[in-house]
Amino acid sequence: MSGTTGTYAFAPALSEIAIDALERCGLPATSLNNERTTSVRRSMNFVLSSWSNRGINLWTVQEVVQPMPQGVTQYFDDASCVDILPASVTMRQYMMGAPTSVTPAFATNLGSANVAIGGFPVTPTVGSYINVGVQVSVGGLIISGTYQVQSVPSSGYAVINAGKPATISISTPGGSVPVFAMTQASNVVTVTFANHGKLAGQTFTVERPTAIGGGQLFGPYTVQPTSLTGSTFQILASFKAGFNTNLAENGGKTLLSSQVAGIGFASNPTDLLLWAISRDEYMAIPNKSQQARPTSFWIDRQVVPVINVWPAPDNTGPFELRYRRSRQIQDADIINGLQLQAPFRFLEAYTAELAAMLATKFAPDRAVPLTAYAGMKWQEVAGEDRERVSTYIVPDFAAYYG
Repeated sequence: MSGTTGTYAFAPALSEIAIDALERCGLPATSLNNERTTSVRRSMNFVLSSWSNRGINLWTVQEVVQPMPQGVTQYFDDASCVDILPASVTMRQYMMGAPTSVTPAFATNLGSANVAIGGFPVTPTVGSYINVGVQVSVGGLIISGTYQVQSVPSSGYAVINAGKPATISISTPGGSVPVFAMTQASNVVTVTFANHGKLAGQTFTVERPTAIGGGQLFGPYTVQPTSLTGSTFQILASFKAGFNTNLAENGGKTLLSSQVAGIGFASNPTDLLLWAISRDEYMAIPNKSQQARPTSFWIDRQVVPVINVWPAPDNTGPFELRYRRSRQIQDADIINGLQLQAPFRFLEAYTAELAAMLATKFAPDRAVPLTAYAGMKWQEVAGEDRERVSTYIVPDFAAYYG
């Protein structure tokens, strides 16, 4: 009795698929000259473009993870993204340890976005999150909010990426927090904070309750147009100072916290499903920069898709945006033995579709039967390329948005 090959290696090069498709059009392999090669390559990629419009190709689905900094509402994918699966958009929230007040020990290098932060009572781990609870000015940068740890150079230190390069090198760890000054009988607060980058009308947040002049500063304030320089600006308190005073937020210290590690609930993040809304619903939101824990999103399907979340992430994170996207199938080219980026079960459907497309150019008399056959083979594989779970039909009484 004869045996079987025992192999599972059939993976023809795209050049072989092209030859087979031409043969179905009644054209020999020798007809694949330079001019026709260019034409075949175009058709190969047009087939892939067509496939992207027929639904989700499961082998192209991949998870995307993006950190969600405080106040950021837009998250960009890239041009290879065909579609984002709305039912897969979630937000992951991590548990953070209690904050510790420490004297700023931040270091920067000119031209580098990396910032070394010292003073953590427990050394963070690479890939985990840390939070700077009272903003710090250092090296021409303002460091505030949640960051992901890039590296751990030594005990108690973590290196984060600030998002833009430092303009000054600070080799001896330091940094400064906002300093407030008030004059007796006035509600004007002069804030000294180097490289603050604030403009008149923008919001400045006092992140720790600060007793000053017989009252208290805490929460958001509007930057005033008066006395606005690169290192100072003014805000208006809700009270008038009882005496002249000058002091730093949180006693001149910042607040550092790191992601909780260990066992049990404290070490496990929580995934929360975000609710998809339409363009009209998103446009109707009066304050898109309002901060809280995000609950909903709108996908703006541009050439580079954009996920708009609402509310904007607040400081109760850290949060991660996690979603599945269907990306473009990798380009087809018939050089150097390159292969089709598709499962084995799709090879015949692809070859049939390519033959049908080539027939419209090179063998019009065969176009109709080849197109019919290609349609049959597509239905065959499309019916197989699905998740094998139960389907539930539930009426949706919400408004329809086209």
